[in-house]
Amino acid sequence: MLFSVLDPLIVRMIACGIGLMLLVGAWQKINDLEMFQAAVEAYDLIPLASARAFSLSFVFIELSIAVFLICNIASSLTVISAIVLMSLTTFAISINLIRGNADVSCGCGGIEDEQRLSWGLVSRNIVIVVMLGMCLIDTNSRAYNLLDGINLLFGATSIYLVYLLFSQLIANRERLTRLREGS
Repeated sequence: MLFSVLDPLIVRMIACGIGLMLLVGAWQKINDLEMFQAAVEAYDLIPLASARAFSLSFVFIELSIAVFLICNIASSLTVISAIVLMSLTTFAISINLIRGNADVSCGCGGIEDEQRLSWGLVSRNIVIVVMLGMCLIDTNSRAYNLLDGINLLFGATSIYLVYLLFSQLIANRERLTRLREGS
């Protein structure tokens, strides 16, 4: 019963914040498709011959999910698609970490694109999947007002900024570890 009082505005904040995260990531991948394709190839999970087609498809799907999350289009199906996308990427990262193949660019897009694979990325993605799962909880519908719109804007932006902060902390930890090992 804890989540039966979840305000629909919270669900929209989560969806828009994660949608913004996916939008920025997709945009970065579009701007440097060759770098993303190189990351896909380095994961060594699909045949090299299909890496280009996979990369293009992935970016298109990520961009579509981002726009649909932000615009609240087919919300349950979109949220489930986002959960599947994030779960697959998390699984791919985990497989490479278990193999010992951590010296690979994550291919995430955004500011953390040069980040190497780590369990921190897996943890971050699991948190994102859990947050997306909250978007599937039934909420009472209600009319939104201007203040709700302002709260939505700041709430979604805050979620995205927390994501950036968490990503930067993961990157900093990796850099500090490399500095210590090099000293």
